[in-house]
Amino acid sequence: MELPGANKPNFQRSIRYILKKFKTNILALFETHAGGDRAVHICQGLGFDNSSRVDSIGKSGGLWLLWQTEVGVVTVVESSDQYIHATVTKDAEVVHLIVVYAAPIVSRRSGLWSRLKNVVEGIT
Repeated sequence: MELPGANKPNFQRSIRYILKKFKTNILALFETHAGGDRAVHICQGLGFDNSSRVDSIGKSGGLWLLWQTEVGVVTVVESSDQYIHATVTKDAEVVHLIVVYAAPIVSRRSGLWSRLKNVVEGIT
């Protein structure tokens, strides 16, 4: 579902509606168009216990990974302006989570696939 950038007035309301309708413990958001203190404030207002963010550059980009504590221990292994690689550990189980935003502009996603290949090859 495509929503307006996180700075728009209806963004938080729309996300909260989706979260009320669908039980969600981990949420990835792309092209948030927000960063810094504003991003921190918005993430806290969405009702998740934790978050990791790659802030936008100006009014472009922005990746957020938000999660509830009950999913386990989430550790961000690596992040860039187009992906976040994290591990989710609960009890003895470890799950690798890679959320990817492939920019529609070819020059912006230059090198993305080779970086992702390296990430996947590094998972043992």
